Amino acid sequence: FFISNKGQWSPEVKYLAQLGGLNVWITKSGVVYDYYQIIHSKDTSSDNSPLNRMPFSKFDNHINDTIKGQGIKMEFEGASGDETVEPSGKQTAYYNYFIGNDSTKWASFVALYNEVLIKNVYPGIDCRYYFDNGQLRYDFNVNPGADISQIQMKYEGQDGLKINNDCNLCLKTILGEVKQGSIFAYQEINSEKKEVKCE
Repeated sequence: FFISNKGQWSPEVKYLAQLGGLNVWITKSGVVYDYYQIIHSKDTSSDNSPLNRMPFSKFDNHINDTIKGQGIKMEFEGASGDETVEPSGKQTAYYNYFIGNDSTKWASFVALYNEVLIKNVYPGIDCRYYFDNGQLRYDFNVNPGADISQIQMKYEGQDGLKINNDCNLCLKTILGEVKQGSIFAYQEINSEKKEVKCE
């Protein structure tokens, strides 16, 4: 789900999606991918005790652990500047953030949603964020007459960037290669999805 920003984060952030080893901060103009790995303080090559091999949970005390990670920012180049954010699929659950001693930075009843739509990223083009089989995906919804050549995505913070032989966009990070694949385009004709060739 997508966690809404009710003042607990920087105003630039609109929603946060959390997956295993990844935080995705959604803004009007793009996203920040925060890839990370928690290195448990008990993880040593010489310690093979059963306790060391046990998985740890988010409820463990991680005060001596190390976080290794890398942030990658993706921005929509030449975006309209007139974007609006529309969530959908509100869940009954919610989060509360009571962090620190400053109560002005606390947030309660923070809403959770299934999808987020950034409308008018480019004239006639919206960007939809959603989950597909547990993975975060995004679609560009192109309205009739809109110019798809407007869509340009600028990446910053990665160690390398390429398109591989399978036409997946590959980002090189200190944690390994990350693929943004399964590119698919379609047009709805008579309520049916007809695939459109894309690359």
